[in-house]
Amino acid sequence: MLRADATLHNRGDLPLEPEVLTLVAGEVRGQRPTLGFRLPRDRTSYFAQNASPSWEDPEDAPEIAGLYRYQLLNPPRLAGGSNVTVPFEDVPLRHTRLTNVASLVMSFASEQRGAFQRRYSLVPERPLLEARVTVRDQGYLVGQPRVGETAAGQEVAFTLGQDPNVTYHRTVTLLSSAATETEDVDRHGRAVTRAIREYRVTYRLHNAGRRPVEFEVTERTSYLTLFNVSGPAGNQFEHQTDTVAFRGALPPTGDATVEFEVTVREN
Repeated sequence: MLRADATLHNRGDLPLEPEVLTLVAGEVRGQRPTLGFRLPRDRTSYFAQNASPSWEDPEDAPEIAGLYRYQLLNPPRLAGGSNVTVPFEDVPLRHTRLTNVASLVMSFASEQRGAFQRRYSLVPERPLLEARVTVRDQGYLVGQPRVGETAAGQEVAFTLGQDPNVTYHRTVTLLSSAATETEDVDRHGRAVTRAIREYRVTYRLHNAGRRPVEFEVTERTSYLTLFNVSGPAGNQFEHQTDTVAFRGALPPTGDATVEFEVTVREN
């Protein structure tokens, strides 16, 4: 569930006790030429955060694309000089997922160490306005990214920075090496010889946190062609001629080892 909050500001000295309160949000993309009607974004954007639009035509203004109105049924009392934050809508989510990802350029020169990046995705059941979203997962605050306007049913994906608790150590072992002639020829008409090498790649993964995490690792190359890639059985391991990817889960304060063997040819 995505909750929409509005922060109300009373800049005056006297208290306000409104019977009806309408919130206005969004970015106005048009203006009325004859009257010069224009509602700048900076006067409306602070009224709503993380909101899904429920369109109403303004009663005293022409229809304006990008302007959204929300009516609070029980508006709060605003003391003089006070700020009050109130929830005003819950947006159901069809899907949410927090994954730790690592994307690497395939290399066989040396070992590599690093931390995973956190990626979050969600699918709202109603349209969303552009807003800053506070993301909590299993009670943990994991980030506050800004998302753009989103249609209902459209996936929103964003990164939440590095997760220092989830790390990898990648090592490479050369298993065999040979030279072979190809169908390519050089400028003198002689067959081009290319090296073909077989490697074993080992990932040692570690989760230092107190909650389980899902992970995905992707390696890509633009100067090698991959042959005879073999790895863990099942649908958790995938490969193409230029990509190797695998996924899984790490238990709290747990470790895992993933190995795959690959034969490569220089392009």
